Amino acid sequence: MGAVDYLTTKFNEFRETLIKPKVAAHKLTHNASLPIGAKSLALFTFIAGFIASVLFGVGKILGSLVALAFNGTASGVIDAALFSLLVFVGYILAFVPLYVIVLLTFFVATLFVWILAKLLGGKAEFGKQFGSLIPPFNTILLAIVCVTFALGIITAIVTPISLDFANILAILFGLPAFLLSLYLVALWIMFTAEANDFEMWKAAVAVLVPFLFGLLVLSVIGVIFALMLPAALLFL
Repeated sequence: MGAVDYLTTKFNEFRETLIKPKVAAHKLTHNASLPIGAKSLALFTFIAGFIASVLFGVGKILGSLVALAFNGTASGVIDAALFSLLVFVGYILAFVPLYVIVLLTFFVATLFVWILAKLLGGKAEFGKQFGSLIPPFNTILLAIVCVTFALGIITAIVTPISLDFANILAILFGLPAFLLSLYLVALWIMFTAEANDFEMWKAAVAVLVPFLFGLLVLSVIGVIFALMLPAALLFL
């Protein structure tokens, strides 16, 4: 399969996962495996980061151009362009370690889901469970990046005009990413149920327990840092 055919296939999977998740779950979990999943994860992680870097740069430059009309300077436009270029180059250089972190995180998360699914009578081997969770993750990751950074361009343009209004927009524009994240959980439940050939409620338990546990751990870490910060500032 050529590169164009591969990307076309992935785009069709992306579209089907978004609008026909049950059909996509039945189709994509059939031949799911760890190698195929890892390869697909690498591709979509790179594409998502590439799009994010480009859209960030566009927003930064457009924002500086708008600022030029509101007592901004030409040097501000040049600085924005150079900074955007540095961000893009930095992403390209940092992609490999970034992907390793994403892959390891996904591996651990899948392990928890797989163990619970097995305890509930799931039939999928680890590789199939891993590969089954990749398509929904890739789809939502790409959707979140496109939506968030596209809306971020609007925020960047508005910022020189009204910082208060831009702050309000930044909060409102965070809502689509939150809703898409919830949709990802729902997709994981569907794909897990299909991969393990068991009831949806079992898939919900297998997915939600690790998800909620992860949120709890992150919350505890956040509280610890919040409590430690005032004490740390005393030594500065």
